[in-house]
Amino acid sequence: MRPSRHTSICFLIFIALAGMAVASEAPYHFALAKLLTEEGAYREALEHFSQAVDESPDDMFIRIEYAKLLLRLDRAKAAEAHASKALELAPEHLDAMRIYSQVQMALVQQEEGALDRARETLERIRVLAPDDGQSMMSLGQIYLGESRFDEAAEVFEELLSYRPGNRAVYSFLLDALLRAGELTEAEEVLADVLEVDPGFEKARVTLAELQSERGDHEAAIATLKAAPREMADAEVQRRLALELFRTGDLEGAQVALDKALVSQQEDFGLLYLKALVLAARGRNDEAADLARQLLAMRPESPEISSLLARVLERQGQFDEAAAALAAMAQRLVESGDEAGALQIQLEQGRLLARGERWQELLELTGDLVPVDEDAGGNEFVFLRADALFHLGREEEALTVLQADNIDPELADTFMAKEAEILLRLDREEEANARVEEFTSSGEAEKLLLAAEVYQRLERYAGSIPILERAKATSEGPTRIQVLFWLGAAYERTERIGEAEAIFQELLDAEPQFAPALNYLGYMWAEEGENLDRALVMVSQAVNLEPDNGAYADSLGWTHFQLGNYEEAKGHLERAADLVGDDPVVYEHLGDLYVVLGDLEKAREVYERALALEAENTEQVRRKLEELSGNL
Repeated sequence: MRPSRHTSICFLIFIALAGMAVASEAPYHFALAKLLTEEGAYREALEHFSQAVDESPDDMFIRIEYAKLLLRLDRAKAAEAHASKALELAPEHLDAMRIYSQVQMALVQQEEGALDRARETLERIRVLAPDDGQSMMSLGQIYLGESRFDEAAEVFEELLSYRPGNRAVYSFLLDALLRAGELTEAEEVLADVLEVDPGFEKARVTLAELQSERGDHEAAIATLKAAPREMADAEVQRRLALELFRTGDLEGAQVALDKALVSQQEDFGLLYLKALVLAARGRNDEAADLARQLLAMRPESPEISSLLARVLERQGQFDEAAAALAAMAQRLVESGDEAGALQIQLEQGRLLARGERWQELLELTGDLVPVDEDAGGNEFVFLRADALFHLGREEEALTVLQADNIDPELADTFMAKEAEILLRLDREEEANARVEEFTSSGEAEKLLLAAEVYQRLERYAGSIPILERAKATSEGPTRIQVLFWLGAAYERTERIGEAEAIFQELLDAEPQFAPALNYLGYMWAEEGENLDRALVMVSQAVNLEPDNGAYADSLGWTHFQLGNYEEAKGHLERAADLVGDDPVVYEHLGDLYVVLGDLEKAREVYERALALEAENTEQVRRKLEELSGNL
């Protein structure tokens, strides 16, 4: 039979009484208070601590233990008196300093100066006992709270020299280094800790994140793949999938995702990334099904609606794509997120424009057309102007662009759009007058606007002199855009050598600029020149933007030109799934099927290219006629 609590306490009292000298009752009360504290009889313990202090007010140990109990009971103010007295009695005693610092930290929200007193005391402990883990952790956290990150890092680094491999200390050290902006040192620390403790998941994932943030995705992948097999859990696999996706390894990303989803089947983030991977692989049916599942989980997510609409458009399910965006916009309006709704409606407008649904676009923009640049106002107006123009209402289109409520900061972009429409109407003199307003200033940004007018209309020769002027004065992102458009204009006007030189200049300044990597690589692939370099470039472009069907086509066509037909097949088929309406992609795929001897498939994709009635129509028709003779 288990003894009652009363019986246990009586036994403890008996033990405490044994051997006690009658000269002073302080030891008796102190011993009994300690025993009662261990038993959980706090009220009785407090009474005996009080009596012990009365009997022996200068006993440091009694004061320390009394303060500890009071602190445990959230009576920090009462504990302060005893902790202060203990420190007064023994200023260099570690236990006295420890309890005093703990009490001061508990009083931070109540007393001004408590934090300073705690910090000063902990620094004294640091001198005497730098290996005191609890105290040094407290000191480091104080410095973190004060945004003194370098000092916090020093404390944690010093503590690690006494406690190597301690995960908690490493975590705080990393926090301090990251918040101090010492990213290189943080990476070094993480690499060191993984040498000692390869199973430290948080350290491995954090190191991969740092490597990724500085653009070294391959290093991040290596770090994650080096995890012990038994540690390949969901968080490591999640990060690995993201890094593989960013480098264009879509199959590897899906493998990692499937491993992570074994234990986290309903994790929204993992499922969303899987949907992105499926979409990038051109597996549109699966991506659409998963996007619908995700929308059921989070019906208010505009990102999922956008993904679903993109995949449906590829499948030719245009009405369902537009409906998905319209439904999301309505949900956002109902939830009060008008800014979010406008962004979705803008995406819906772009979709309608791509599908040449001009009347629907006109209806969509009828009550919207915000002119605030942050809300995409200029693009709303441009879409409406395009709709009116294509519906034969040209003067109304021009009137929209000349509205009185247009933000003055957007006046130049509206004038450029007006010039574009005037050129479409063959009103050259009026258009040139507006372009002249941009070119006369000589400012790079305005020259770029003028060049864009010609570029949008594919009048590349007209844009060249403007872009050449802009090249002389532009810098930063504006210069990159100038160089790209100039290179494209040179190529379109068959000035191939100049185009190559400009793209090389651009890539020297911005080596990871995917559009230029793709453009130059595809140029060479088309000409059958520099194919090895072309392959490197278009591969980089695909890695940077794995969901870009045009880049996938460039990669497939480069492999085709190299004679790597099986490799080309995967990329060209994926490009067709990603783009869906590009006659050049279908022509490339048809050429490949001819080489592979699959003439029926070749005929099918040539016919799809022919139906789109593009610049390559005659060329495709000839290929189809030749093919028909061989079937």
